[in-house]
Amino acid sequence: MDTFDTSELTAQTDIENLSQKITHLLNAVFYASNDAMLLLDQEASILILNPQAEKVFQCSDIEMRGHSFASFIPEQNKDKFIGLLKHFSLTSSEGNTPLDNMEIAAKRTDGEIFPMEISLSIVNIDGEIFFIATVCDIATRKRTEVEISMLAHAMKSIHEGLAIIDLSGNIIYANEMLYETFNFTSKELKTKNISFLCATAEKNLFDDEIIPATMTSAWEGEITGLKKTGEEFPFAFSTSTISDDSGNPILIICVGRDITEKKQLEDQLRHAQKMEAIGQLAGGVAHDFNNLLIVISGYSNNLLATIDKKNPQYKNIIQINKAADRAASLTRQLLAFSRKQILQPKLININHLIHDMEKMLKRLIGENIILQTRLEDNLDKILADPGQIEQVIMNLVVNARDAMPDGGELTLSTESIEINADNKFYGELGDGEYIAFKISDSGIGIENKIKDRIFEPFYTTKEKGKGTGLGLSTVYGIIEQSGCHITIDSEKNVGTTFTIFIPKSGITVEDIEKEELQIQHKPSVGGEETLLVVEDEEQVRELVIEMLETYGYEVLEANNGKKAIDVYNKNREQISMILTDVVMPEMGGKKLIESLKNFKAGTKVIYMSGYTDNAIDEQGILDPGTEFIQKPFSPFDLLKKVREVLDA
Repeated sequence: MDTFDTSELTAQTDIENLSQKITHLLNAVFYASNDAMLLLDQEASILILNPQAEKVFQCSDIEMRGHSFASFIPEQNKDKFIGLLKHFSLTSSEGNTPLDNMEIAAKRTDGEIFPMEISLSIVNIDGEIFFIATVCDIATRKRTEVEISMLAHAMKSIHEGLAIIDLSGNIIYANEMLYETFNFTSKELKTKNISFLCATAEKNLFDDEIIPATMTSAWEGEITGLKKTGEEFPFAFSTSTISDDSGNPILIICVGRDITEKKQLEDQLRHAQKMEAIGQLAGGVAHDFNNLLIVISGYSNNLLATIDKKNPQYKNIIQINKAADRAASLTRQLLAFSRKQILQPKLININHLIHDMEKMLKRLIGENIILQTRLEDNLDKILADPGQIEQVIMNLVVNARDAMPDGGELTLSTESIEINADNKFYGELGDGEYIAFKISDSGIGIENKIKDRIFEPFYTTKEKGKGTGLGLSTVYGIIEQSGCHITIDSEKNVGTTFTIFIPKSGITVEDIEKEELQIQHKPSVGGEETLLVVEDEEQVRELVIEMLETYGYEVLEANNGKKAIDVYNKNREQISMILTDVVMPEMGGKKLIESLKNFKAGTKVIYMSGYTDNAIDEQGILDPGTEFIQKPFSPFDLLKKVREVLDA
């Protein structure tokens, strides 16, 4: 009879108890895990699953247990998943090699597809293979990754410089625009402090002001940036913090942009506003000044016509008259500056104009520059405002002078040309005959990259304070307004040539000489017609009336537009001409004429003013048929104009 060994029984019991404890412990770990876990057999059937797995698949334990795990994989990924399990089982000889964090699409019982991350471990129990699957719904994480990717792309793509710095100012991240703005590479800025990008005078600005202000709220302002080249520039800058879950700042976001162009535009706007204000002032002064000059010039001319040349006062009156003429020239310059001078195109010989200006131009350019002229003989007349053409020549000559600081040659030339399909300027000019006026210098030339900008208002390559940037833009405006065209040819360190193409008028020199001869032989400048003079300035009005009455005209007067309407209505049949100032209080000259509802056909009108303020034409150019006399005028000029218009 065998003896019962109690010690063996005790040991067996202890093993069973330990096994139960381990089983309970494993179950506790399995079911209490925050991860979704499933136990699968070799065919991938679900044996057990924990509550987290139920949540992930939104399905109960009873509904999932016994089903193939592959049923929770979309059809297009199912074969791939089964093949992966078989391959994993075969390659894990010891049965304990894990497969970590594989991403695959999964589906819930309602058909919703979601991204899943799965890790697999193999358990070999008595030769039977089991899989422990740990799964995780990574939809939220994937969305976050997409958002982070989009944010990173946005940070790289934005047109503003962006940097993330720590609380000490050290650069942790910077986007491409920041590198580009400051001309540094990412390697050169790595580990650098943000103050490295500030001008020397502002190196302590971050420590002293920007970072402390950002820690409490934010900072926004302008700093002086410092490029790799040493160039300083204005940089609009703002900061904000990145905080942890407790709200404590851990990083600082810095965003900024180069505002050099913006500052330049602001400066140009301020300059333009200042120029506009000065122009308004200049125009107003010129208007009032012209009214004084017409009185001074008019009465001095009257005295000269009546006083004996041997009289000691004759020379004094001559000087008064000359001073008035010089002052009139000054007012014309003021009006040209303020762009309120009416363009009065005339038939002129540009060669004569250049000859008349030659002495003045030589004084303007200095002795170290040689002035040469090459003018084609017998040029046709051009139709242009001589004062404006003079302004163009002056501006271009000054520009040429400044391009030759060490001296050189300046050449003014004219020639007749014909534009046709074979001509290189065909694309910009219509077919026809032109006079090409060239101003050539042997100066420093103009770089190709700025040729397209030289006619822009306020653009200048001169040092600050040595150029307004308006000289060439004024040239361009006058040329275009006058129906002409300008081109530029330049070579660095060789010189520059501006060519102005002026359409020929079609009128020959002989025609002009014949016309001038007819004017010179007009028998009289007087007459017996009745004229209505409308002028708000009393002295000017009295002078004009005296001029006209002296030469036989019957004159009616009015000191404003409303009174002029009354005078005209009472004397409509007798009045042959209205001579009216352009700018008057309440009702200007143009409005006066437009207000005469019973305007008699054949009644002539002459406008007179030194300041138009767009009262006749928005562009300052007289409409065809509009008669105008520029103040200040001499008695002879007025009488000749009146007679010409009456006889027309």
